[in-house]
Amino acid sequence: MKELPPLFKVLTRPDQVQKIKRRSLLFSAAYSLVLSATSIGNS
Repeated sequence: MKELPPLFKVLTRPDQVQKIKRRSLLFSAAYSLVLSATSIGNS
């Protein structure tokens, strides 16, 4: 994993990083599901 920018380190505590990763992963999965459902519905 590459080094985080200093600003991100200041704003984020280590215990929050896991939550942020999980949230973004969940968001990505939900977004791709909606996107694929929309594209299937339009075809």
